[in-house]
Order: sequence, then structure tokens, then C-alpha cells
Amino acid sequence: MVENHIDGASTIRIIKYPSHKGEIKQEQLRGNEHTDYGSITLLWRFDDVSGLQVFDRGKDGWFDVPIVENSIVVNTGDMFQRWSNDKFKSTPHRVVNADMNRTRYSMLYFVDPGWDVIINNLTNEADKYPPINAYEYLKWRLAQSYTDESYVQNEEVNNEGVQHLPNY
Repeated sequence: MVENHIDGASTIRIIKYPSHKGEIKQEQLRGNEHTDYGSITLLWRFDDVSGLQVFDRGKDGWFDVPIVENSIVVNTGDMFQRWSNDKFKSTPHRVVNADMNRTRYSMLYFVDPGWDVIINNLTNEADKYPPINAYEYLKWRLAQSYTDESYVQNEEVNNEGVQHLPNY
């Protein structure tokens, strides 16, 4: 698994959630619920501002991620879910409107395999998903986020039909 990430396409991102003193609409979020597309995501928590929640599939609900200053939260991503044939599920998460009079910062490191790596079942169980090249998977997954008239789906992916969006 490590060798698939040596020449990977990892990304670091810093997100600022500014403080807000105005009206907050019902069910408004600071960061909408989603899963990450790659293998894993490392989230550095270097402040004590709350708001991060993860979805608990067993209890069918959202819960607050405890604040541990200077800690790292590890999220399983969609590609790793495919690799593990659903043994490890990608982590649905969101940022809710908590502690709104304080600015919240997140520093994320998205770990992705090399573009040419084939994402296929690494378990001894029957495949739940067809193999797909990491680059084609990422293009397909990003295209699900917005309408992109210029996106041309790989013919092999097109022939297989919709690949999957994690269920939670």
C-alpha cells in the first residue's frame, strides 16, 4: 500500500472559518457534510474551536469530535474504502455552527495514490466495485461535486456505469 503513495498526488490545505456575529439560518453549516475522495486525510487540530462532527453509522447520527489541542484526526477516504472492499468506510464529516464568535482553522493533508495506481479490492472477498485507475476515479468523483460541461468520462468507466458514492 505504501508503494502506491510514494509518487502520489497529496495536497495540503488550510481552511479558515471566520467568526460570524450575524444571523444563522436553520440547518446552516460552516462546512457541508461530505467524505474525502482519496486514501486518507490527516486533519491537524491546533486550536480549541469546536464544530467538527463525524457520522456514526451504528447510531445513525452525528457526533462532535472531541477537542484535543495539537492533535491529528485521521479520516478514511473513498479510495481506501474501495481498496478495502468496504472493510474501512470513508468518514462522513461536516462543520456545524458552534462557537461562532471565534475563528476556526483546519489544516488538512489529503493523501492520494499515484495517478496510474489501480484501485481494486485488496481483500480475499468478492469485489464490490470494479477496478479503476486512481486518476480516472478522482476525475469521476470530482465531477460529481459540480456540473462540468468539459468533463469527458473515460470510456471504460462509462461502460461500467456509475462507480459508487459511499453509503452512510
